[in-house]
Amino acid sequence: MTATLFLRLLGLMTSLGFGYLVFDYNGPGDETAHAVAGNIQVAGRPLVKGTVRFMPASGSMSRGSGAFVTNGEYVISQEDGLIAGRYQVHISSIGVDEQIRAAREGGSAAAKLQESIPARFNRESEIFVEVTPDGSILGFDFDLK
Repeated sequence: MTATLFLRLLGLMTSLGFGYLVFDYNGPGDETAHAVAGNIQVAGRPLVKGTVRFMPASGSMSRGSGAFVTNGEYVISQEDGLIAGRYQVHISSIGVDEQIRAAREGGSAAAKLQESIPARFNRESEIFVEVTPDGSILGFDFDLK
């Protein structure tokens, strides 16, 4: 991957709000991070491809994390996992292939990406989850209706 393509992809991902898949800020200390895995369905069917992001809720000192969704499943390793806290969940149907293609094509291609998930599940998400300090693997399944 050339440096120019990388920078375009990074810029596109950041402008689309996927920055937490690339950039992760540290939480307040050495809390234990928990692996997270789950399933995402849209109207009863697995989300074929997309992303899921866990963003610290307002006032939380947690760190965010995210993963790509493939055939309705996502996995976040313990290394990239979530520490105790409240998170707002953002789900998108835009897959990594579309992000890369838009980065290669340039600026206006990002505007052409079609989001099939309603805003109440992504940009204006109404989904919140609470991660407690106990447990080693968390499962968060979502059925978007």
